[in-house]
Amino acid sequence: MCGRINQSEVKALSKKIEDRLYIHSFTVKHRIIKKRITHSLMEFTARPLHPVYDNDEPLPLNLHLPIPSASLPRVRVEGIPDTSIVISSDPPNYFLIKVTAPSMSEYGEHPLRRAPVDLVMVLDCMVSEGGLVTVDHLTSAVGFVIDQMCPWDRLSIVSPCPEEERSNFPLRRMTDQGKEDAKRAVGSFNFATDYTDDVVEILSRGARVLERRRCQNQVAFIILVSNIKQSEPVLDRQLTLAYLDELPFSIYPFSPQGPIDDFFRRPVYPIYSFGIGLDHEPFSLLTLSSLTGGNYSSLDTPEILKDAIACRIGALLSVVTLEFSLRIVRLISGVTIRDVHTGSYHYFIGGMDRSIADIKVESLSADEVKEFLIEVALPTNLEWRREEPCLNISWTYKDAVSFTGREELFCDTLRVHRLLHPLPSRTNAESDEVMRQKTCSFGVRSICEALDMAERGEVEAARNYLMEQTVEMSFERSIERDDTLCLWLFDEMREVTGRMAGGVPSYNLGGLAYALSTLSSCETQRMTTIGSRVHGADAIPFQPYGTPNMLEMLRRSRRVQG
Repeated sequence: MCGRINQSEVKALSKKIEDRLYIHSFTVKHRIIKKRITHSLMEFTARPLHPVYDNDEPLPLNLHLPIPSASLPRVRVEGIPDTSIVISSDPPNYFLIKVTAPSMSEYGEHPLRRAPVDLVMVLDCMVSEGGLVTVDHLTSAVGFVIDQMCPWDRLSIVSPCPEEERSNFPLRRMTDQGKEDAKRAVGSFNFATDYTDDVVEILSRGARVLERRRCQNQVAFIILVSNIKQSEPVLDRQLTLAYLDELPFSIYPFSPQGPIDDFFRRPVYPIYSFGIGLDHEPFSLLTLSSLTGGNYSSLDTPEILKDAIACRIGALLSVVTLEFSLRIVRLISGVTIRDVHTGSYHYFIGGMDRSIADIKVESLSADEVKEFLIEVALPTNLEWRREEPCLNISWTYKDAVSFTGREELFCDTLRVHRLLHPLPSRTNAESDEVMRQKTCSFGVRSICEALDMAERGEVEAARNYLMEQTVEMSFERSIERDDTLCLWLFDEMREVTGRMAGGVPSYNLGGLAYALSTLSSCETQRMTTIGSRVHGADAIPFQPYGTPNMLEMLRRSRRVQG
């Protein structure tokens, strides 16, 4: 005989079921729609949305020295087909678009030879004398950053402090006096041992510093240092990201869809995040970095924090190009752009029959290289050998050193040799650059697929799968030819495999963070610090996606340690 259920019990049961259904339906798509509606409403509210801060130090009047347009260094763009002669009967075909930023030395007598920056450092850390992260680790890393900045740069520091002690360091020019005051402020911060602000509040405060500036350097970044631990037990990954919805658009934008002509219209501040410790929360750090155009480093120990930040500062203090846009347009009938492999950089394929592709990169540091793999289907009705134009490549950008606000426009045509019948492989070898990108794409896909399996709780199956993929990758010609980038990714895949050996516990404690940081480096084509090593140091001379200025900053950091 069934027991009676009164009306209050029915209501409580219904409420519990509704809550459970809501939680399970709470996906990234719903969160993006929510943000889209919220930010659309904000567009119609009265402006300004926020009061302007009055404590950021004004910029010097002679900030930008004129450089004649004819004397400006140029961003170099090169189109490389996968083979020197394209066989018309072999779809698809791959083309590599290689973008290289100018060196700082090309700016000659300009006193700065780079863009001045506004930098906010957000220290979302709990510290203790006997704990993993100490005050010395933070003050040493921040102090190094302060020392590398110049009077045209400005710095603000945000840290979690009790309510009455929120006198964080405002945006100040790094003059001699500014540097002294910044170091004194960091030394006076009362870093919490058992208290921390909500991360949304800390990051929002950092964003407000940049959003409400009276004066603006055209380049602005956020460095986020965090050792906040994962929740126990580890919940659904989407639920762990739900709290980020309260962040402002400038540091948590949804990905735009459709035409991207106005991609750079609304300011977004790249977040470069550094997670410390095997048990820090990696998904939110990667998400924040990916959506804003930054990247994510995973540090096993805080001892390498200063070196890791030194490498990143080497890139941030060498920005020479802003708002780089690349457009690819077909020139002959029948050409179809099937896919564009850009990693985390935004792209859009349009036209009536996929005849146009756009790629956007927010900024380029000196000597930085970006390589984008374009997958194209070519018509197969040609019956004679000839050279013909295939794709038109045009690009625009703003020079960040002179920064007149004027766009520089350049274009080039990618020509291909066409042949109806195949040639012996020795006379039509695949380009080393294209082969390298294909191999790296294989490695990235393998790690992603392994993570998907591990997130479903199948860690052992994920480990076995990644081991098989690693063996398969070892036979790639790029590996056999000792390509340094491919060998680095090969070693990272083996390290991720090793960090899954202990099952779910070892995957959650370091394995996941290591894999995500590796993916962040590959998808942004920018160096990250992963695990317990800093690439570019004496013991590990190769620095994946490194630049000369990053290596120089690392050497300076090592000299300070010595």
